[in-house]
Amino acid sequence: MEKVQKIPPELIDKAANVDIIEYIQSEGNGGLLQKMGKYYQYNFEDHGTIRIDSFKNYFIHNATGEAGNAIAFVRYFEGLSFRKAVEKLLGNEYEPAVKRKPEKKKPFDYYFKDKKTTAKARKYLVEERKLDAELIDTLIAKGFIRQAGDEDDIIFVWTENGKENGKVIGAAEQGTIRDHDRFGSRGTKKKVAANVTPNTGFNVVLGTPKKLFLFEAPIDALSFWSNNKHLTDCRIVSMTGVQNGVVRHYIAETYRQYGVFPENVYIGVDNDPAGQRFADKYVYDPGYETPDGKTLSYKPLLVGDHQIPEWYLEKYKELAQEHFIPWEILAAIHKAETNLSDTNEITNGFKIGRYFGKHLKAREKPSVIDIDACLGRCAIALKDVSPNSRASLESFLKEENVPTDEMLSYVDKVEHYYNLYVGQGFEAVSEQPLKDWNEKRQEDLQHNRLDLTETLNQEGFVLSEEFFELQQDNLQRKPFQYYLSNADNAEHVYKHLVNQYGLDKEIVSALLQKGMIREDSYHRAVFLWGKQGTVVGGDILGTEFDKNRFGKEGIERKVMANSKDHYGFNVKIGKPETVYFFTNPVELMSFWTLYRNQIQNAKLMSMSGFDQDTVMRELRTTLRAGGRIKEMHLCVSRDSDGMEFLDQFAQHPLYQADQKVLKTAEGYEDIKIKSNLPRFGKNWSDELQVKRERHQKVMQYYQRQQQQQQARDTVPANTVER
Repeated sequence: MEKVQKIPPELIDKAANVDIIEYIQSEGNGGLLQKMGKYYQYNFEDHGTIRIDSFKNYFIHNATGEAGNAIAFVRYFEGLSFRKAVEKLLGNEYEPAVKRKPEKKKPFDYYFKDKKTTAKARKYLVEERKLDAELIDTLIAKGFIRQAGDEDDIIFVWTENGKENGKVIGAAEQGTIRDHDRFGSRGTKKKVAANVTPNTGFNVVLGTPKKLFLFEAPIDALSFWSNNKHLTDCRIVSMTGVQNGVVRHYIAETYRQYGVFPENVYIGVDNDPAGQRFADKYVYDPGYETPDGKTLSYKPLLVGDHQIPEWYLEKYKELAQEHFIPWEILAAIHKAETNLSDTNEITNGFKIGRYFGKHLKAREKPSVIDIDACLGRCAIALKDVSPNSRASLESFLKEENVPTDEMLSYVDKVEHYYNLYVGQGFEAVSEQPLKDWNEKRQEDLQHNRLDLTETLNQEGFVLSEEFFELQQDNLQRKPFQYYLSNADNAEHVYKHLVNQYGLDKEIVSALLQKGMIREDSYHRAVFLWGKQGTVVGGDILGTEFDKNRFGKEGIERKVMANSKDHYGFNVKIGKPETVYFFTNPVELMSFWTLYRNQIQNAKLMSMSGFDQDTVMRELRTTLRAGGRIKEMHLCVSRDSDGMEFLDQFAQHPLYQADQKVLKTAEGYEDIKIKSNLPRFGKNWSDELQVKRERHQKVMQYYQRQQQQQQARDTVPANTVER
C-alpha cells in the first residue's frame, strides 16, 4: 500500500493564504458578494448571509458557527477533505490575500432625514405587524422609533445606554412597503445603517436592568414586549440576527453603565435551525460567572418551542405502544436532533444527528426524510433504554467524535424535552409550531388570548407632559370585566383539580355549577371573586407544567387585570362568624377538603398572596355592614414567606400579642386571631397530598389484614400441621 505523504507546512500556509474573495470570484460566484466596508457579505444560495473579513481573510457563518481561513472555507462549501481542499487551492493560480491596513473606523453619524410625521411607521407597526399601540406611541414619543426617507422607512434608533437621552450609536431601517421582487421572500426592506458601533443593536432599558432579553430583530423584541406590557427592571435588545458578540457586549455594558450584572439572560431567538443552534450555545452552558462570584444563567425564550404537531404526536404514541417505550423520549430525540422537522437538517448546536439528521455539505440542501422509517429505527434502538436514568441516557446517546462537554450538553437538551413532555408541558398544534414572536403576537390577538385592557408599565420612562396628557385616559384604572373566552365545558379543569390536587369532587362540582370556577379556552382554571353578587376579579391557574415559561414552580398563576385591590376568591358557608385566609384558591380548597365536616358558619378567603391589607379590609367591611366576626384564622404556608407574614401581622398596632386578639372599635367584640399551619407539608396542598398517601397506606394495610384473615378462614378446621 502506497504511503500518503504529508503536505509540507509551507504549502498549507500558501493554501490558507489564498484570498477568499478572489477564490469566490474565480469560481463564478462574484455576483453573490456585497461589499460593506472591510466586510463582504456572501449571500450563498439558501445558507443565509456569510460574512467575510477582507482584511483578515477570514469568514464566519453566524447561522452555523462555521468560521476560518481559505482552507476551512473550501472544506465547508465544497465538502472536501483537508487534503483535497489544499490541493484545489494550490491547483489554480489564485491570488494570495493582500495584507491591508484597517481603515480608521468612522464614528456613527445619524444621516437620516426624519419626517415630521410618523403616521406610516405607526400604521405599519400597529395595523400590519399588530404591535401594541400604546407601546409604539411611547417609543415614538421618546425618539426610539422615527420615520425617514422617500419611502417612509421606519428607523429604529440605537442609543448607547438604552435611554432616550443616550448617545445615538446606530440605527436599523425597516421598510413599510411590501415588494417581493425587490426584497425577496422577506417582502420588505431591512438594513443596518453604516458605521454602527460594533456588537450593538436596538435596545431599551426599563428601571434597573436586572434581566436581559435578546431577540433577532426589533419587531420580535417589540412583539414580546407587546405581549408582556408589565415588563420592568430589564434591558430589551435586538441583536440584528444571531450574534455572540452582542450577548457579551450587553452583559458587560449593563454592568458598566448601571452597576449590575443581569441575573438572567433570556434567549428569544427564532424557533428555526439558526435560532436553535444559537440558543444551545448558552442555554446548556453551565453559566457565566460574574466578577462578584455570582452565576448568570441563560434561559430559553424560543416561541413555539413547547409545541408538537398533532400528526407527529399520533405517530410517537403509536410507535411507543408498539415498542413498549415512552413516547416522550422518542419525541425528545426528534426534537433535539432536527427540531421536529421532516428534513435531515441538524438543528442542535452540537452537530449530533443519528436517527433524523445528517451532516450536510455546504452545497447540499436539506432533504425530506422518511419520517416513519426514522422514527421506527429510533424506537427499536430505545427498547432497552431507561430515559429516567441519566446513566442509561448518556450511554445511549454517546457519540465517539463529539467532545465530552458538548455530548453532556446534548444529553441535557434531550433530557429537558423528555421532562417537559412527561410533565404535560407541551402543546399539541394542528399546524407547524410558531417560528417567531411576531407570529405569536398575531396568533394571540386572533384567538383573543390577550388582556387588551392592560396598560404599559411606565417604570423607567419619564414621559413628556404632552404625551402623558394624550395617554391619560388609557392610564386610568378601569373596572373589572371578564375578558376570557370560556371552554365548551369544564371537564379538563374538573379532572385537573380532582386528580392533580386531590380536591373533593363534590366541592369542585358545586363551585363549577355555581360559576365560581370556570375553564377558559386555554383549559386554565379561573377562580372568580364574588362580592355582593358582582364579579370583581379573578385568579388564573394553568393546567400545563413548563418551568421555562412559568418559572421554578412550572405552573401559570396570575391575577386577572383590573381585579379589585385587597380582595380575592372567597366562599361563604352558613352565616360566617369565622374567617379563614389563604394565599391562593387551591390552598383554600385543599384546607376545605381536609376539614369539610368541621367547617361551619365560616368564610374562606384567598389573599392572592401574603396581603395583610386584604385581612384588615375584610374585617372593616364586615363590621361596618353589621356582620360579626369571632375568629380569624391565618392559614399560610409553613415556610419563610409564611413566617414573615405572621411576624408582620403580629406587629400590627391593633394586635394584642398577650391575648392573641385584634382590638376593634368601641362597641365591637375583640376578634381572636389564630395561625393555622400545615402539620406535615409545606402548604395546605402538600398537607392534603400527604394525608391522602397516609390514608391509602392505612387502607392498603387493612386490605392485607383482611385478605390474610380470609385466607386463614378458608383453611379447613381439621387440618393438622405436620
